[in-house]
Amino acid sequence: MRRILLIVLAAGLALTALIPSVPAGRAQSEEQSREVPYWTCGMHPSVKQDGEGKCPICNMDLVPVYAEAEKEAGHTEETGDGREISY
Repeated sequence: MRRILLIVLAAGLALTALIPSVPAGRAQSEEQSREVPYWTCGMHPSVKQDGEGKCPICNMDLVPVYAEAEKEAGHTEETGDGREISY
């Protein structure tokens, strides 16, 4: 039993060494350089705010919507009173 545990542990360590990693600073800078036109709730996409915060409906943290993701989706409709509905 001990031998199997050691083999599994060694295999796990070997696999983690093979996985390429991105330096933390590089990943952060790429994330920060992406344009965030608004923040929304994952459960209530009709909620849109200019900055971070909480959803007024369910109190979940808002998530950023990146400009390139918004262009890919392309399902936005204006309501006429200054709001937009995405679906």
